[in-house]
Amino acid sequence: MKRTVLALAAFGFAASAAFAQATITISPEVETEFRTYVTEQKVEPVTVETDITVGAELPDTVVFQPVPDVIVDKSPEFKGYRYAYVGERIVIVEPSSTKVVAVVGG
Repeated sequence: MKRTVLALAAFGFAASAAFAQATITISPEVETEFRTYVTEQKVEPVTVETDITVGAELPDTVVFQPVPDVIVDKSPEFKGYRYAYVGERIVIVEPSSTKVVAVVGG
C-alpha cells in the first residue's frame, strides 16, 4: 500500500511539473527583441501543416534552433528551449520535445 501511495505521489509531482512548463509568457519587449533577431539574422521560415497553438506538437522534421543568448539574457526562463520560424511566427518548443510552449507573432 505504501509503495502505491508513493508511486502515485511521484506521478502527481511529475505530472504537475510537466503541466507547469506547458506555457511560457513572453513580455512585449522580448517579443520585439525576438522578431528583430529573426529579421536581422535572416532566419529562414519553415512550413508545417500542423496548427500552431500552445500545446501542439510540431513534426520532428522541423529543424529547431536554440533560443538565442540575446533572448535568454533578458528572459532566463528560455534557457535550453528551442525555436523555429514558422511562416510569420516564432514558435518556441520545450527542450525535450517538439511541444509548443509559446508563439510570437500573429
